[in-house]
Amino acid sequence: MNSPNFISSIDDCYKALVVKDYWEQPSTDTCKKIVKYLNEYLHNNPNDARAYYLRSMAKFHLMDLIPPDYFWHTDSEYAKGKTWNKDEAWEDYNTAIGIDPDIVKKNPDVRIICVGHSTGLKYYFRKPCLDEEFNKIMKNSPNNDYFGFWGFLIIVVCIGKIMSLFDNIPDIYYAPIAIFLILGVFYVIIKLICTKIKDPITKLHRKCCEKVVSATYNEWHG
Repeated sequence: MNSPNFISSIDDCYKALVVKDYWEQPSTDTCKKIVKYLNEYLHNNPNDARAYYLRSMAKFHLMDLIPPDYFWHTDSEYAKGKTWNKDEAWEDYNTAIGIDPDIVKKNPDVRIICVGHSTGLKYYFRKPCLDEEFNKIMKNSPNNDYFGFWGFLIIVVCIGKIMSLFDNIPDIYYAPIAIFLILGVFYVIIKLICTKIKDPITKLHRKCCEKVVSATYNEWHG
């Protein structure tokens, strides 16, 4: 976990937010220090795209990956006197790319990695996203018909096996089963292709995430 003792420069902010593995996430205290430092830095450097981008990622960690009632309690040094804006990180990011559209590329390996405990997937973010989109991503898996395909195949095989036990059943009865199986396979293939193109959660993954992979057991339940 990236947890420097102090943040005294914008390069310290960058180094603290460099993440390649799930277990390297910056701590909550580190992100608070980054936000506090960059608030003061931007007061004197209001057009620094890098500062806005790094602050957006620190805020994204604090606002979206930690329950609001944990971070935004009344005795929080950073939150005193603030009204919680769920999309504050997204707004900082938009300010950053408005100044420099290539700012994300210029700060490689800055990312937030999180696990959806209801989906079992691990999400890599190189930029913040809207709170509404984030909640949809974390609570929903892409639709697919893999289970339907295998269930369908097992049923057909079982029917064929049962029929093979009876020698007096004419071969003509096997033809509909074969046709049914072929049509079912084509249906599932077409359905999967359409899902990848049209499924709203898959679209959100493409829009918001650098990549999405299966989480390990420890990441999922840790």
